[in-house]
Amino acid sequence: MGDAKLDILQIAGHLLDLSSPVALREPLPPFRVIAHNNAYLDLLPDPPASRDATGTAPVGWILSRLTGVQKTGHSFSQDELPVGGAEGPRWFNWQLSPLVSFGVMVAIIEMATEVSASVRARLAAEHALQTEQEKFRTVFNSAAAGVGRVALDGKFLEVNRVYADLLGYAAGELEGMTFQDVTHPDDIAGDLLLAGRLLAGETADYHTVKRYRRKDGTISWVNLSVGLARDRAGEPSYFTAIAVDINDQKRFEEELQKANLKLQLTLDSIAEGYYSLDAGWCFVAANPVAQQYFGRPGMDLIGMNLWEITGWPAGSRVRTAFTKARETGAMARLEFESRLQKGYWIEVHLHPRQDALDVYFTNVSDRKRVEVELQAARDELERRVEERTAELEATVRELHHKEHLLLQQSRLAAMGEMIGNIAHQWRQPLNSLALQVQSLPVAFRAGVFTEQRLLETVEKAMMLIQHMSGTIDDFRNFFKPDKEKTEFHLKEVVCNALHLVEGSFKSRQIEIVVNDKEDPVVYGYPNEYSQVILNVLSNAREVIEARNVVKPRVTITMGASEGRSVLTIGDNAGGIPEEIIYKVFEPHFTTKGAQGTGIGLFMAKNIIEKNMNGRISVHNTAEGAEFTILV
Repeated sequence: MGDAKLDILQIAGHLLDLSSPVALREPLPPFRVIAHNNAYLDLLPDPPASRDATGTAPVGWILSRLTGVQKTGHSFSQDELPVGGAEGPRWFNWQLSPLVSFGVMVAIIEMATEVSASVRARLAAEHALQTEQEKFRTVFNSAAAGVGRVALDGKFLEVNRVYADLLGYAAGELEGMTFQDVTHPDDIAGDLLLAGRLLAGETADYHTVKRYRRKDGTISWVNLSVGLARDRAGEPSYFTAIAVDINDQKRFEEELQKANLKLQLTLDSIAEGYYSLDAGWCFVAANPVAQQYFGRPGMDLIGMNLWEITGWPAGSRVRTAFTKARETGAMARLEFESRLQKGYWIEVHLHPRQDALDVYFTNVSDRKRVEVELQAARDELERRVEERTAELEATVRELHHKEHLLLQQSRLAAMGEMIGNIAHQWRQPLNSLALQVQSLPVAFRAGVFTEQRLLETVEKAMMLIQHMSGTIDDFRNFFKPDKEKTEFHLKEVVCNALHLVEGSFKSRQIEIVVNDKEDPVVYGYPNEYSQVILNVLSNAREVIEARNVVKPRVTITMGASEGRSVLTIGDNAGGIPEEIIYKVFEPHFTTKGAQGTGIGLFMAKNIIEKNMNGRISVHNTAEGAEFTILV
């Protein structure tokens, strides 16, 4: 018995020398700790169950497991048991094993093997896997392309909304269906071949363009990329499929193909020649007109070199133009005489594109002959034009001379009008001056002539003389020509003109009514504008006097319309006869007989319309004629 005890102690000694936490417990309740190593103390103060190194009994779930070992004689183990600590949890594989000697349980061995590193690595791997799964799920649900998982037997495991929309199904309807069920019959064999190569490991993935049959029977074109997911053992698990909708691309390709066919039919039927050259100047296409021109019918022209056929040498104008168009990518046009047919002129249009040059040409031989004839006719025409130009220059000089004469007549007429107006303006001051002079001898004879009387009379006479002198200055300044355009108020110009003619109008008892609620600003020549007003007023005065109008009246209205000044001058003299009203602005047209020159309104029209870019017109109202001036 003593030897058995010695053996047990030796075994316990060996166990306690281990680096892992080890303790020996009594085989019977309360399962006190008999011995332990230092590593076991490292588990304190928070070992797997509440206990200490002085023999305190364990409590909780560990007691029930010790009891189980004691009753059954079988070991008990717990993998990855977490043990808390100040620096974070540690994990141990915990084991309770009976120590038996000669069929009797003499102790229970409690042993813990730390597996913290492997547990942490596994947890990190699980966390990374979960993160990747979450990323995949996000991409799966939000991808713009169709994404799906397909079982190795071809059944859909899951698809996203985009994939389902491509096939025209709800996502749930595809569960249990195979990709063969929705693939166009002509594409199934190709799909199976590619999938077999993927499963055999001949390729890591594959890409193909295929057709799906949608639920409604229509065709949906996709660009399909398929990969193979494997399990941890490296065995195939399922297919991953990404389908990109290319229906718009296919429709575009079909439309482009139709357009190309239509273009080819058009090129074959047009009267122009067409051919296309590759980067080596060899023909890749030519319509019948081009084939006939180069003397190579059918497909004989294709593959031949342009320069070998035509013989244009390097550096020639034609070859240089072709080369420049290709190098710059800019379209070009040129004309030249063919080296293949004498007298055959062609007009060529070059349209460069990537790796090709399209050439359109037209036979312009007839046009060239016409151009030669036209050049001869042009030379003859230029000779006649020179002769006619000389004649016209002489006519223009004569017209300028006549216009100068008209201007001189207008100035003389204006001068005569001015003298008449001065006479009217001077008549009353002259009468007053005569009375002042005559009063002097009367006062002398009456004995009332004094120095004071003489001085007063002289002062009044000088005032009258100064007034008359000022009148001459007013008329002289009025008829002084303006040198430059300037801005002026319409009301001021009208008042200045009325000041010059008020005497002649008052003497004839002609009322002048002025409506000046608006005073627009005019840009032009103020003195010339005043001459136009004077001319119209003079005509009105003369027609009123000639027709003996009762209560004669001239009405002047100032205003503005659409950014332009508007001046109207109307009388109540009965108007202008309709059969001649359209002639009043013509030169030398007058209704005054020998007394008229017919240039007043003609010059007024020139001043307003040519000099000031305005418009002057006349029309009849219920009372008489009304002139309108727009500037």
